[in-house]
This record gives sequence, C-alpha cells and structure tokens, in this order.
Amino acid sequence: MKISCFLFIIFFITSCKSSDNEIIQIDLGKTAGHEITLSSLADEITYVPLDNSYTMSIYFQRTEIINDTIYLNEKDNGMFALDKSGKMVRMYGKRGRGPGEYILGFRYAIDQDGRILYLLDKKKILKFSLDGSYLGDISLEKYPGHFSEIRFRDSKLVVFEYISFGEAVYDWIVIDTAGNLIKEKYNYVPSFKTNYGSPGGVYEYGDKIYYWNSINDTVFSISQDLNYQASFLFEPSDLRSPKYDHTKEVDDFNRYINLSTVLESDSFIILRYFFEKSIMLFVDKSTGQLFKATWNINEGGLINDLDGGASFEPKHYFKKEGREYLVGYTQATDIISRVHSDDFKNYTPKYPDGKEALKSLAENLKETDNTLLTIVRLKD
Repeated sequence: MKISCFLFIIFFITSCKSSDNEIIQIDLGKTAGHEITLSSLADEITYVPLDNSYTMSIYFQRTEIINDTIYLNEKDNGMFALDKSGKMVRMYGKRGRGPGEYILGFRYAIDQDGRILYLLDKKKILKFSLDGSYLGDISLEKYPGHFSEIRFRDSKLVVFEYISFGEAVYDWIVIDTAGNLIKEKYNYVPSFKTNYGSPGGVYEYGDKIYYWNSINDTVFSISQDLNYQASFLFEPSDLRSPKYDHTKEVDDFNRYINLSTVLESDSFIILRYFFEKSIMLFVDKSTGQLFKATWNINEGGLINDLDGGASFEPKHYFKKEGREYLVGYTQATDIISRVHSDDFKNYTPKYPDGKEALKSLAENLKETDNTLLTIVRLKD
C-alpha cells in the first residue's frame, strides 16, 4: 500500500437512530479531504513559559488547566502545579519509594469539588490535597493488572490498563476512593507475543470518558452510569490491524494504523495516528466532512499561520467560560530558531501583531529554557 493512497482520506459517518448509540464509522481511502491550517480552527494563540526553577524534560504525560492553575506531570521531576503565568506553585510528593513518594506517577486525576489529586503509581494511587498535603495511598495490589491511566468521575476512580507487550488483564476497573471494586471490564484480546509496547489513550468530553488501545480498531466510551459502548470504528481495510495468531510473535504493527492521539471539541474529532508517517485528521461532527492537517514534517505539527511561529500539535483540550482551547508544547529552541529564520522574517501571518509579540518573546528566551505551553483558542 503506497503512502499516497493513505493521504487521501474521508470519514463516512453513519449513525444509529438513537444518538446514545451513535457509532462513527471511519472509512479510510475513499475521497480526498480538505486541508486545514491552525488559523482555520483558532483565533488566538498564547505561550506560557514554564518556570525554570526546575529543569524539565520535554516529556509531559498530561496537562490539565483548572481555574487558572496548570497541572502537569513530567518524566524526571514528577507532579507540579503552576499558576497561569507558568510560575511554580507547588510539587506533589517526589520520586522515591517512601510515604508520599512514587516511582512513576505519570498519570493523575483531580476531584475538583473535594480538592484532591489522585496520582497513579505502580500498584497504588497516592492522594494529595490540591494544596499539596499527602493524604495516604489506595492500594491496587489485589488487582492483577498493570494500570496506565486514571480518571475521577462522580466520587469514583476509573483506572485503565493498556494492552502492553501483548498482554492485559483489564480494559478498566472502577473503584471507590477506598479501593473497593465497583465494576470491572476485562480485556478479551488473547495474549500474543510481541516486543511492541502498544500504548493506548484516554480523554474526556462531555459526560463520557473515551479510551482505546493503539492496536485496536475501536474507540470506546464509558457513560456516567458506567456502561460502555463503541464510539468510533475503523472500517475493515488493508490499513487496519488484522486478527493475529496469538501463538506467533507479532512485530509488524508499523504496517497498520496506530492511534497516538484522540481529542474532541464541540465541533471536531481530532485524530493523530501513524502509518509510515504521522498523520492528523479533523472531522466536522455536524457535517461529517473531513479536514486533513497541513503537517509540517520538519517540526511535527499544524502549520502555524496565526503568528508564523513553530508548528502546533494539539495534545489536550479544555473549556473555560464557554470557550474551547487546545494545548500543545513548544520548545524554546524551536521558537528561537523559527524567529531567526528567513521564512519567518518574510512570512505574513493572519495576525501580524502576534508575529511581533512572538519576536518579543523570543528575545527573552534562552535555548536552555524549559518547554512552553502553547494554548490556542478555538473559534466560536
């Protein structure tokens, strides 16, 4: 299958009569979609330099913005809260094996009403007040899975397991805040031999939690009453991973679609996946029309024609005061090199004032500075 066949794609959306049972069926390889750039989606872009008090890696597992507080977890240092300007407010615990410490701590969930942060680690969930006090652990030792993601919903914790290296016990479990089991959903894919880690993902939109495993052909959702159903389904094709003989080793996943990001806004479903190269698609939820991202191969992201800055790759979604936002990450070095490039100097973006603001920002950055959050406001 040549890559050119895959670049011309459309989503055909078919729905059941009941909106509660709507399944979006994704048919790859039918008709060309329209291209889209950042200015087609957004009308404002903001950069938040992260506090340089700690040297942070470029690997953030998740970022959440609640009431002007930025919560993020970082590969080397752990869990942070920052104010809206990017200044450090507090850390939650630290790396280690003692009380209030964690080995991984990549994934977290926040109970806004109870003001509690739940931090998922190996076989336990650490509890912190949002003010930073350690409140104890919830043990996961009695559950055989290796859990990878967590969400808080209606006084309950939904804890997810991805199919990793060919194995998973659960898709997810639901527990109360004492660790007691409320509901479980087992993984029914037979174990198979592979060296492929096969990550998955989770996102929230509306009153549902959505989840997937990258080797699966379906994105599922969990409703408030803890029922689950298929929400997005890839139609059968040569691009979809086939069923495997679980007795044989599997090492050819790169021949098929591998989801890496799924996000949703009021208007769009956003998919990023790999098939020989990185591809990002936007589907209009009201019309079913597909928009193909104009992808900057050198930088990896949507071409930023708002202010002419570095390319933008959406990683997270949030809503504030009725407006929608997408969040990505930009390296200081990318901003500096972009502003000093001939392409930038000769480029006329949609918002020339934004170009001037970006030039001023670059003058105050050093190449060794931490990553910047890039926040774009979606159009109404």
